[in-house]
Amino acid sequence: SASATAELAGTARQVGGLISQLQRERLLTAGYLAAGSASSVDLMNQQRMVLDTADALYHSPAAANEELSRALVRLRSLSELRESTLRRGASVDSVARAYNAVIEAVIDSLRLVPQDTSDAVGTRQLTALDALLRANEQGSLAGMALVAATINPQTAQVLHTEASAQSQMFTERFVQQSDATQAGMVVLVDQGDLARQVRSLAGQQPVG
Repeated sequence: SASATAELAGTARQVGGLISQLQRERLLTAGYLAAGSASSVDLMNQQRMVLDTADALYHSPAAANEELSRALVRLRSLSELRESTLRRGASVDSVARAYNAVIEAVIDSLRLVPQDTSDAVGTRQLTALDALLRANEQGSLAGMALVAATINPQTAQVLHTEASAQSQMFTERFVQQSDATQAGMVVLVDQGDLARQVRSLAGQQPVG
């Protein structure tokens, strides 16, 4: 049971790399839509990075997980949205929702909780990991809303409010399930200088 837990945690770390790349692509997409004169070079490079990362993961041992394999295939659903974005024909709300749906599907595919195992400690650790992945995604989504506010303040306000609340909920869940050292690290980040700067920026935007 402990071995299975460790293997699943390793897969989650690999998947975390893909999620980070998707979040970066989403943020660059919002920036591209917000700045009418921006070049598409960085965005297109990031799109290729996501595709390469997903392809490598799909052909790795981690993809033995059929649900993860299906979630990786689902990334293809972003193709039309990517093309529309490059023509600046996509809405920032559709971008936020589409990427979030794909990322949530990838996290769901890991089935970190509940786990039918006799490894109680491992189960708690995986539950904490699931909460951390989800808190991270919602935090990223809330950050993207700050960029979206320059395009559509009303939509961004709803997005920011929802994502911030979800991020806080999952962060609290992580703190409850993790050990004191892990919880302390997350709290340190959440209360750190960068986090305070982001909250200050949010307070200056229509999404505050």
